[in-house]
Amino acid sequence: MNRKRKIMIPAVTILVTTLLFGCGQENSIPKLSEENSRNSNGTAVIPEDKNQDKIQEKTEIQAVQAMPSLAEQGYKIELMQTLKDGTTILTLRKQSDYALAMLDENLNWILKPTPNLKVLREELGSNDGLLEVALLNTDPLTKSGYKWVWGFMNTKGEWVAEPQYGKVWGYSDGKAVVQTIETDRDDRSNARIIAIDESGKEVIQLIGKTERSKVLDELHEGGLQYQYGYLGIIQGEFKGNRNKEFVITKSGVYDTKGTFHDLTPLSISWVSPDGLFAVENRKPNGDLINTEFYDLTGKVVKTIEGELTILTDERYILHPLNSKRFQLTDRNGTVLLEGDKYSVVSEDNMLVQDGEAIALFDFNGSKIADSTLTTLWDGLKEFSNGVAFKEGNEYFTLINAEGKVLMDESYKLTDNSKVLSQSVGPLKAMRQRVITDTSNEFIDVLVNTKTQKIIPFEEIMNMKIQ
Repeated sequence: MNRKRKIMIPAVTILVTTLLFGCGQENSIPKLSEENSRNSNGTAVIPEDKNQDKIQEKTEIQAVQAMPSLAEQGYKIELMQTLKDGTTILTLRKQSDYALAMLDENLNWILKPTPNLKVLREELGSNDGLLEVALLNTDPLTKSGYKWVWGFMNTKGEWVAEPQYGKVWGYSDGKAVVQTIETDRDDRSNARIIAIDESGKEVIQLIGKTERSKVLDELHEGGLQYQYGYLGIIQGEFKGNRNKEFVITKSGVYDTKGTFHDLTPLSISWVSPDGLFAVENRKPNGDLINTEFYDLTGKVVKTIEGELTILTDERYILHPLNSKRFQLTDRNGTVLLEGDKYSVVSEDNMLVQDGEAIALFDFNGSKIADSTLTTLWDGLKEFSNGVAFKEGNEYFTLINAEGKVLMDESYKLTDNSKVLSQSVGPLKAMRQRVITDTSNEFIDVLVNTKTQKIIPFEEIMNMKIQ
Protein backbone atom coordinates (compact mmCIF):
# COMPACT_ATOMS: atom_id res chain seq x y z
CA MET A 1 0.00 0.00 0.00
CA ASN A 2 2.66 2.45 0.96
CA ARG A 3 6.43 2.67 0.95
CA LYS A 4 7.57 2.43 4.54
CA ARG A 5 10.85 4.10 5.32
CA LYS A 6 10.70 3.49 9.04
CA ILE A 7 13.05 0.61 9.78
CA MET A 8 12.02 -1.84 12.46
CA ILE A 9 14.97 -3.82 13.76
CA PRO A 10 14.86 -7.02 15.80
CA ALA A 11 17.40 -7.48 18.60
CA VAL A 12 20.32 -9.78 17.79
CA THR A 13 22.65 -11.10 20.48
CA ILE A 14 26.37 -11.30 19.79
CA LEU A 15 27.42 -12.98 23.01
CA VAL A 16 27.24 -9.77 25.01
CA THR A 17 26.83 -7.45 22.03
CA THR A 18 23.75 -6.71 19.94
CA LEU A 19 23.68 -4.33 16.97
CA LEU A 20 20.53 -2.59 15.84
CA PHE A 21 19.36 -0.70 12.72
CA GLY A 22 20.34 1.69 11.78
CA CYS A 23 31.41 -1.26 -7.07
CA GLY A 24 35.32 -1.67 -12.02
CA GLN A 25 34.98 -0.15 -15.39
CA GLU A 26 32.63 -1.35 -18.08
CA ASN A 27 33.94 -4.72 -19.32
CA SER A 28 36.88 -4.42 -16.91
CA ILE A 29 35.81 -5.89 -13.56
CA PRO A 30 38.77 -7.21 -11.54
CA LYS A 31 38.72 -10.62 -9.93
CA LEU A 32 40.51 -11.28 -6.64
CA SER A 33 43.88 -12.90 -7.08
CA GLU A 34 45.13 -15.73 -4.96
CA GLU A 35 47.58 -13.41 -3.23
CA ASN A 36 45.56 -10.46 -2.06
CA SER A 37 47.48 -7.82 -0.20
CA ARG A 38 46.62 -7.43 3.49
CA ASN A 39 46.57 -4.46 5.80
CA SER A 40 48.29 -4.36 9.17
CA ASN A 41 45.49 -6.13 11.00
CA GLY A 42 45.21 -8.90 8.42
CA THR A 43 42.04 -7.76 6.69
CA ALA A 44 41.87 -8.65 3.00
CA VAL A 45 42.16 -5.61 0.74
CA ILE A 46 42.35 -4.97 -2.99
CA PRO A 47 45.51 -3.26 -4.23
CA GLU A 48 44.97 0.46 -4.71
CA ASP A 49 47.44 0.71 -7.62
CA LYS A 50 45.34 1.26 -10.74
CA ASN A 51 48.21 0.98 -13.22
CA GLN A 52 46.91 -1.32 -15.95
CA ASP A 53 50.05 -3.45 -16.18
CA LYS A 54 50.11 -4.11 -12.43
CA ILE A 55 46.40 -4.85 -12.30
CA GLN A 56 46.81 -7.50 -14.98
CA GLU A 57 49.45 -9.22 -12.85
CA LYS A 58 47.05 -9.61 -9.91
CA THR A 59 43.57 -9.72 -11.43
CA GLU A 60 41.67 -11.40 -14.21
CA ILE A 61 40.31 -8.80 -16.63
CA GLN A 62 37.33 -9.44 -18.83
CA ALA A 63 37.71 -7.12 -21.80
CA VAL A 64 35.98 -8.05 -25.02
CA GLN A 65 34.78 -5.90 -27.88
CA ALA A 66 31.93 -8.16 -28.95
CA MET A 67 30.25 -11.10 -27.30
CA PRO A 68 27.63 -13.69 -28.22
CA SER A 69 24.07 -13.07 -27.03
CA LEU A 70 22.93 -14.19 -23.59
CA ALA A 71 21.08 -17.13 -25.14
CA GLU A 72 24.13 -18.14 -27.18
CA GLN A 73 26.21 -18.09 -24.01
CA GLY A 74 23.68 -20.35 -22.29
CA TYR A 75 22.56 -17.84 -19.66
CA LYS A 76 19.14 -17.55 -18.07
CA ILE A 77 17.88 -14.49 -16.17
CA GLU A 78 17.83 -15.37 -12.48
CA LEU A 79 16.81 -11.90 -11.27
CA MET A 80 15.91 -8.62 -12.96
CA GLN A 81 16.05 -5.40 -10.90
CA THR A 82 15.03 -2.00 -12.28
CA LEU A 83 15.99 1.26 -10.54
CA LYS A 84 14.15 4.58 -10.65
CA ASP A 85 16.35 5.92 -13.45
CA GLY A 86 15.52 2.92 -15.64
CA THR A 87 18.82 1.12 -15.08
CA THR A 88 18.17 -2.62 -15.18
CA ILE A 89 20.45 -5.07 -13.38
CA LEU A 90 20.43 -8.64 -14.65
CA THR A 91 21.70 -11.45 -12.44
CA LEU A 92 22.42 -14.24 -14.90
CA ARG A 93 22.97 -17.93 -14.28
CA LYS A 94 24.39 -20.80 -16.34
CA GLN A 95 24.10 -24.00 -14.35
CA SER A 96 25.99 -23.12 -11.13
CA ASP A 97 27.83 -20.11 -12.61
CA TYR A 98 26.68 -16.51 -12.09
CA ALA A 99 27.22 -13.35 -14.13
CA LEU A 100 26.09 -9.74 -13.82
CA ALA A 101 25.00 -7.27 -16.51
CA MET A 102 23.43 -3.79 -16.63
CA LEU A 103 21.22 -2.12 -19.23
CA ASP A 104 19.95 1.46 -19.45
CA GLU A 105 16.29 2.36 -19.96
CA ASN A 106 16.72 2.00 -23.75
CA LEU A 107 18.30 -1.46 -23.30
CA ASN A 108 21.81 -0.37 -24.19
CA TRP A 109 24.58 -2.22 -22.36
CA ILE A 110 26.12 -0.36 -19.42
CA LEU A 111 27.94 -3.41 -18.12
CA LYS A 112 28.30 -6.38 -20.44
CA PRO A 113 27.73 -9.83 -18.90
CA THR A 114 30.60 -10.29 -16.47
CA PRO A 115 31.19 -13.77 -15.00
CA ASN A 116 31.56 -14.57 -11.29
CA LEU A 117 29.49 -11.61 -10.06
CA LYS A 118 26.06 -11.47 -8.47
CA VAL A 119 23.96 -8.81 -6.77
CA LEU A 120 22.10 -8.96 -3.48
CA ARG A 121 18.32 -9.19 -3.60
CA GLU A 122 17.32 -6.15 -1.65
CA GLU A 123 14.92 -3.26 -1.32
CA LEU A 124 15.92 -1.04 -4.22
CA GLY A 125 16.64 2.64 -3.93
CA SER A 126 17.78 2.59 -0.29
CA ASN A 127 21.56 2.41 -0.67
CA ASP A 128 22.66 5.85 -1.88
CA GLY A 129 22.45 4.57 -5.46
CA LEU A 130 24.97 1.76 -4.86
CA LEU A 131 24.56 -1.96 -5.41
CA GLU A 132 25.76 -4.69 -3.06
CA VAL A 133 27.72 -6.95 -5.43
CA ALA A 134 29.56 -10.19 -4.73
CA LEU A 135 32.62 -11.60 -6.52
CA LEU A 136 33.51 -15.29 -6.49
CA ASN A 137 36.35 -15.68 -3.99
CA THR A 138 39.55 -17.31 -5.30
CA ASP A 139 41.79 -16.51 -2.31
CA PRO A 140 43.03 -19.88 -0.94
CA LEU A 141 43.38 -18.39 2.55
CA THR A 142 39.72 -17.50 2.89
CA LYS A 143 37.62 -19.17 0.19
CA SER A 144 36.75 -22.17 2.39
CA GLY A 145 34.87 -19.82 4.72
CA TYR A 146 33.74 -17.27 2.14
CA LYS A 147 32.62 -18.47 -1.28
CA TRP A 148 31.76 -14.87 -2.21
CA VAL A 149 33.34 -11.58 -1.21
CA TRP A 150 31.24 -8.44 -1.22
CA GLY A 151 31.72 -4.83 -2.25
CA PHE A 152 29.74 -1.89 -3.64
CA MET A 153 29.26 -0.97 -7.30
CA ASN A 154 27.60 2.09 -8.85
CA THR A 155 25.14 1.99 -11.75
CA LYS A 156 27.94 2.71 -14.23
CA GLY A 157 29.39 -0.70 -13.47
CA GLU A 158 32.30 0.74 -11.46
CA TRP A 159 33.50 -0.49 -8.10
CA VAL A 160 33.09 2.08 -5.33
CA ALA A 161 34.29 -0.28 -2.59
CA GLU A 162 36.27 -3.25 -3.91
CA PRO A 163 34.96 -6.77 -3.14
CA GLN A 164 36.81 -7.75 0.02
CA TYR A 165 34.16 -8.22 2.73
CA GLY A 166 32.39 -11.27 4.11
CA LYS A 167 29.10 -9.40 4.38
CA VAL A 168 27.84 -5.91 3.60
CA TRP A 169 24.86 -3.79 4.48
CA GLY A 170 23.62 -0.89 2.40
CA TYR A 171 25.20 2.55 2.13
CA SER A 172 23.36 5.40 3.80
CA ASP A 173 24.57 8.87 4.70
CA GLY A 174 27.86 8.08 2.98
CA LYS A 175 28.62 5.17 5.32
CA ALA A 176 28.20 1.40 5.13
CA VAL A 177 28.52 -1.34 7.72
CA VAL A 178 30.56 -4.36 6.61
CA GLN A 179 31.91 -7.61 8.02
CA THR A 180 35.64 -8.03 7.46
CA ILE A 181 37.57 -11.12 6.46
CA GLU A 182 40.46 -11.81 8.83
CA THR A 183 43.43 -13.96 7.83
CA ASP A 184 44.13 -15.65 11.16
CA ARG A 185 40.94 -17.72 10.77
CA ASP A 186 39.08 -18.86 7.66
CA ASP A 187 35.62 -18.77 9.22
CA ARG A 188 33.25 -16.02 10.33
CA SER A 189 33.76 -16.38 14.07
CA ASN A 190 36.73 -14.05 14.14
CA ALA A 191 35.41 -11.36 11.79
CA ARG A 192 35.04 -7.72 12.73
CA ILE A 193 32.06 -5.51 11.95
CA ILE A 194 33.10 -2.00 10.96
CA ALA A 195 31.72 1.09 9.24
CA ILE A 196 33.44 2.41 6.11
CA ASP A 197 33.08 5.71 4.27
CA GLU A 198 32.49 6.25 0.54
CA SER A 199 36.16 5.64 -0.24
CA GLY A 200 36.16 2.31 1.61
CA LYS A 201 38.16 3.65 4.55
CA GLU A 202 37.35 2.22 7.98
CA VAL A 203 35.87 4.87 10.24
CA ILE A 204 34.32 2.91 13.13
CA GLN A 205 34.88 -0.54 14.64
CA LEU A 206 31.60 -1.91 15.98
CA ILE A 207 32.60 -5.47 16.84
CA GLY A 208 36.25 -6.39 17.40
CA LYS A 209 38.02 -9.69 16.77
CA THR A 210 37.78 -10.66 20.44
CA GLU A 211 33.98 -10.24 20.49
CA ARG A 212 33.36 -13.49 18.66
CA SER A 213 29.91 -14.22 17.32
CA LYS A 214 28.01 -17.27 16.19
CA VAL A 215 25.12 -15.33 14.68
CA LEU A 216 26.66 -12.82 12.26
CA ASP A 217 24.75 -14.37 9.37
CA GLU A 218 21.47 -13.77 11.18
CA LEU A 219 21.85 -10.01 11.45
CA HIS A 220 18.92 -8.23 9.87
CA GLU A 221 19.79 -7.29 6.25
CA GLY A 222 18.35 -3.79 6.47
CA GLY A 223 19.30 -3.24 10.06
CA LEU A 224 22.93 -2.25 10.10
CA GLN A 225 22.54 1.02 8.27
CA TYR A 226 22.82 4.65 9.20
CA GLN A 227 19.49 6.40 9.49
CA TYR A 228 19.42 10.17 9.14
CA GLY A 229 23.01 10.49 10.30
CA TYR A 230 23.06 7.92 13.11
CA LEU A 231 23.85 4.24 13.59
CA GLY A 232 22.43 2.67 16.74
CA ILE A 233 23.82 -0.13 18.89
CA ILE A 234 22.63 -2.03 21.94
CA GLN A 235 24.87 -4.15 24.16
CA GLY A 236 23.55 -6.61 26.70
CA GLU A 237 23.04 -10.23 27.60
CA PHE A 238 20.31 -12.79 28.11
CA LYS A 239 19.71 -13.77 31.72
CA GLY A 240 17.76 -16.65 33.17
CA ASN A 241 17.48 -20.31 32.21
CA ARG A 242 13.93 -20.17 30.86
CA ASN A 243 12.17 -17.33 29.10
CA LYS A 244 15.46 -15.51 28.98
CA GLU A 245 15.25 -11.76 29.33
CA PHE A 246 17.58 -9.52 27.35
CA VAL A 247 19.14 -7.02 29.74
CA ILE A 248 20.63 -3.88 28.18
CA THR A 249 24.01 -2.88 29.58
CA LYS A 250 24.84 -0.19 27.04
CA SER A 251 22.99 1.52 24.20
CA GLY A 252 23.49 4.58 22.05
CA VAL A 253 24.25 5.91 18.60
CA TYR A 254 27.27 6.69 16.46
CA ASP A 255 27.15 9.84 14.35
CA THR A 256 28.78 9.99 10.91
CA LYS A 257 32.02 11.29 12.45
CA GLY A 258 32.31 8.17 14.60
CA THR A 259 31.43 9.85 17.89
CA PHE A 260 29.40 7.62 20.22
CA HIS A 261 26.47 9.12 22.16
CA ASP A 262 25.49 7.03 25.18
CA LEU A 263 21.72 6.58 25.64
CA THR A 264 21.74 3.66 28.09
CA PRO A 265 19.31 2.04 28.93
CA LEU A 266 17.09 3.05 25.98
CA SER A 267 16.12 0.36 23.46
CA ILE A 268 16.12 2.48 20.29
CA SER A 269 13.94 1.20 17.46
CA TRP A 270 14.62 3.74 14.71
CA VAL A 271 15.75 7.30 13.97
CA SER A 272 13.42 10.04 12.78
CA PRO A 273 14.38 12.59 10.08
CA ASP A 274 14.69 15.31 12.71
CA GLY A 275 17.44 13.38 14.55
CA LEU A 276 15.29 12.00 17.36
CA PHE A 277 15.46 8.42 18.58
CA ALA A 278 12.24 6.40 18.72
CA VAL A 279 11.53 3.94 21.52
CA GLU A 280 8.39 1.89 20.91
CA ASN A 281 6.64 0.76 24.07
CA ARG A 282 4.58 -2.38 23.52
CA LYS A 283 2.34 -4.72 25.47
CA PRO A 284 3.48 -8.33 26.10
CA ASN A 285 1.40 -9.41 23.09
CA GLY A 286 3.25 -6.95 20.85
CA ASP A 287 0.52 -4.32 20.54
CA LEU A 288 1.87 -0.78 20.47
CA ILE A 289 1.24 1.44 23.49
CA ASN A 290 3.08 4.56 22.30
CA THR A 291 6.31 5.80 20.74
CA GLU A 292 8.59 8.10 22.71
CA PHE A 293 11.16 10.30 20.94
CA TYR A 294 14.43 11.12 22.72
CA ASP A 295 17.18 13.60 21.94
CA LEU A 296 20.93 13.01 22.30
CA THR A 297 20.79 13.85 26.00
CA GLY A 298 18.25 11.09 26.68
CA LYS A 299 15.38 13.54 27.24
CA VAL A 300 11.87 12.74 25.98
CA VAL A 301 10.95 15.38 23.41
CA LYS A 302 7.56 14.06 22.31
CA THR A 303 5.26 11.05 22.63
CA ILE A 304 2.99 9.74 19.86
CA GLU A 305 0.16 7.29 20.34
CA GLY A 306 -0.15 5.41 17.07
CA GLU A 307 1.80 3.70 14.30
CA LEU A 308 4.05 6.14 12.45
CA THR A 309 5.36 5.80 8.87
CA ILE A 310 7.85 8.21 7.33
CA LEU A 311 6.89 9.45 3.85
CA THR A 312 9.58 12.10 3.45
CA ASP A 313 11.91 14.01 5.73
CA GLU A 314 9.03 16.41 6.42
CA ARG A 315 5.88 14.28 6.14
CA TYR A 316 4.62 11.37 8.23
CA ILE A 317 1.64 9.03 8.10
CA LEU A 318 0.04 8.40 11.50
CA HIS A 319 -2.45 5.65 12.24
CA PRO A 320 -3.85 6.69 15.65
CA LEU A 321 -4.47 3.92 18.16
CA ASN A 322 -7.99 2.47 18.10
CA SER A 323 -8.72 4.11 14.74
CA LYS A 324 -8.97 2.71 11.21
CA ARG A 325 -8.25 6.10 9.64
CA PHE A 326 -4.90 7.70 8.87
CA GLN A 327 -3.51 11.21 9.17
CA LEU A 328 -0.92 12.99 7.03
CA THR A 329 1.13 15.17 9.38
CA ASP A 330 4.22 17.35 9.40
CA ARG A 331 7.12 16.91 11.84
CA ASN A 332 5.30 18.89 14.52
CA GLY A 333 2.24 16.65 14.35
CA THR A 334 0.02 19.15 12.54
CA VAL A 335 -2.63 17.20 10.62
CA LEU A 336 -2.63 18.18 6.93
CA LEU A 337 -5.02 15.53 5.63
CA GLU A 338 -6.89 12.46 6.79
CA GLY A 339 -8.88 9.66 5.23
CA ASP A 340 -9.73 5.98 5.25
CA LYS A 341 -7.00 4.66 2.94
CA TYR A 342 -4.07 5.99 0.96
CA SER A 343 -1.61 4.90 -1.73
CA VAL A 344 1.64 6.71 -2.47
CA VAL A 345 1.72 7.49 -6.20
CA SER A 346 5.05 9.26 -6.60
CA GLU A 347 7.67 11.11 -4.56
CA ASP A 348 5.35 14.06 -3.87
CA ASN A 349 1.71 12.96 -4.13
CA MET A 350 -0.72 10.29 -3.00
CA LEU A 351 -4.19 8.94 -3.66
CA VAL A 352 -6.59 9.23 -0.74
CA GLN A 353 -9.87 7.39 -0.28
CA ASP A 354 -12.36 8.99 2.10
CA GLY A 355 -15.62 7.12 2.08
CA GLU A 356 -16.36 6.34 -1.57
CA ALA A 357 -14.48 9.34 -2.97
CA ILE A 358 -10.90 8.98 -4.23
CA ALA A 359 -8.72 11.95 -5.14
CA LEU A 360 -5.08 12.84 -5.78
CA PHE A 361 -3.37 15.05 -3.16
CA ASP A 362 0.12 16.45 -2.75
CA PHE A 363 2.06 15.98 0.46
CA ASN A 364 0.89 19.38 1.72
CA GLY A 365 -2.67 18.06 1.82
CA SER A 366 -3.79 20.06 -1.25
CA LYS A 367 -6.12 18.35 -3.70
CA ILE A 368 -4.74 18.00 -7.24
CA ALA A 369 -7.52 16.14 -9.04
CA ASP A 370 -10.36 13.69 -8.62
CA SER A 371 -9.81 10.09 -9.62
CA THR A 372 -12.21 7.74 -11.35
CA LEU A 373 -10.87 4.81 -9.36
CA THR A 374 -13.42 3.11 -7.15
CA THR A 375 -10.97 1.32 -4.83
CA LEU A 376 -7.33 1.45 -3.80
CA TRP A 377 -7.17 -2.25 -3.08
CA ASP A 378 -8.88 -4.90 -5.20
CA GLY A 379 -6.88 -5.72 -8.32
CA LEU A 380 -4.69 -2.61 -8.11
CA LYS A 381 -0.92 -3.06 -8.06
CA GLU A 382 1.43 -0.68 -6.28
CA PHE A 383 1.91 2.70 -7.96
CA SER A 384 5.37 3.53 -9.27
CA ASN A 385 6.32 6.77 -11.02
CA GLY A 386 2.66 7.81 -11.14
CA VAL A 387 1.26 4.69 -12.83
CA ALA A 388 0.07 1.24 -11.81
CA PHE A 389 -1.25 -1.95 -13.33
CA LYS A 390 -4.87 -2.74 -12.56
CA GLU A 391 -6.68 -6.03 -13.03
CA GLY A 392 -9.40 -5.87 -15.69
CA ASN A 393 -12.00 -8.37 -16.85
CA GLU A 394 -9.46 -10.74 -18.39
CA TYR A 395 -6.14 -8.87 -18.58
CA PHE A 396 -4.35 -6.02 -16.82
CA THR A 397 -4.55 -2.37 -17.78
CA LEU A 398 -2.04 0.40 -17.07
CA ILE A 399 -3.56 3.49 -15.45
CA ASN A 400 -2.44 6.80 -13.97
CA ALA A 401 -3.54 8.22 -10.62
CA GLU A 402 -6.58 9.95 -12.11
CA GLY A 403 -7.78 6.61 -13.45
CA LYS A 404 -6.96 7.28 -17.11
CA VAL A 405 -6.21 4.07 -19.02
CA LEU A 406 -2.79 4.21 -20.69
CA MET A 407 -2.71 0.59 -21.86
CA ASP A 408 -6.02 -1.25 -22.20
CA GLU A 409 -6.82 -4.96 -22.21
CA SER A 410 -6.08 -5.25 -25.92
CA TYR A 411 -2.39 -5.57 -24.95
CA LYS A 412 -3.31 -8.88 -23.28
CA LEU A 413 -0.99 -8.42 -20.29
CA THR A 414 -0.97 -10.48 -17.07
CA ASP A 415 1.20 -10.19 -13.97
CA ASN A 416 2.41 -13.79 -13.62
CA SER A 417 5.80 -13.34 -15.26
CA LYS A 418 8.16 -16.27 -14.86
CA VAL A 419 11.07 -13.84 -14.57
CA LEU A 420 11.83 -13.05 -10.93
CA SER A 421 11.96 -9.26 -10.76
CA GLN A 422 12.10 -6.22 -8.49
CA SER A 423 11.30 -2.78 -9.86
CA VAL A 424 11.01 0.78 -8.60
CA GLY A 425 11.50 2.14 -12.12
CA PRO A 426 9.61 2.32 -15.42
CA LEU A 427 10.43 -1.21 -16.65
CA LYS A 428 8.13 -3.96 -15.41
CA ALA A 429 8.24 -7.71 -16.04
CA MET A 430 4.86 -9.00 -17.25
CA ARG A 431 3.34 -11.82 -19.35
CA GLN A 432 1.64 -11.22 -22.69
CA ARG A 433 -0.72 -13.47 -24.60
CA VAL A 434 0.33 -13.80 -28.23
CA ILE A 435 -2.23 -15.21 -30.68
CA THR A 436 -1.22 -16.07 -34.25
CA ASP A 437 -2.52 -18.42 -36.92
CA THR A 438 -0.27 -21.16 -35.58
CA SER A 439 0.03 -20.48 -31.85
CA ASN A 440 -1.74 -19.18 -28.79
CA GLU A 441 0.70 -18.74 -25.92
CA PHE A 442 1.90 -16.46 -23.12
CA ILE A 443 5.41 -15.05 -23.30
CA ASP A 444 7.49 -13.08 -20.80
CA VAL A 445 7.83 -9.40 -21.73
CA LEU A 446 9.31 -6.19 -20.37
CA VAL A 447 6.90 -3.23 -20.36
CA ASN A 448 8.19 0.35 -20.38
CA THR A 449 5.46 2.14 -18.46
CA LYS A 450 6.70 5.57 -19.65
CA THR A 451 6.55 4.81 -23.37
CA GLN A 452 4.13 1.84 -23.24
CA LYS A 453 6.59 -0.13 -25.38
CA ILE A 454 6.64 -3.90 -24.95
CA ILE A 455 9.85 -5.89 -25.41
CA PRO A 456 9.77 -9.71 -25.34
CA PHE A 457 12.43 -11.17 -23.07
CA GLU A 458 13.42 -13.40 -25.97
CA GLU A 459 14.63 -10.29 -27.78
CA ILE A 460 16.78 -9.32 -24.80
CA MET A 461 18.21 -12.82 -24.59
CA ASN A 462 19.10 -12.74 -28.31
CA MET A 463 20.50 -9.19 -28.48
CA LYS A 464 24.05 -9.01 -29.78
CA ILE A 465 26.37 -7.63 -27.12
CA GLN A 466 28.49 -4.88 -28.67
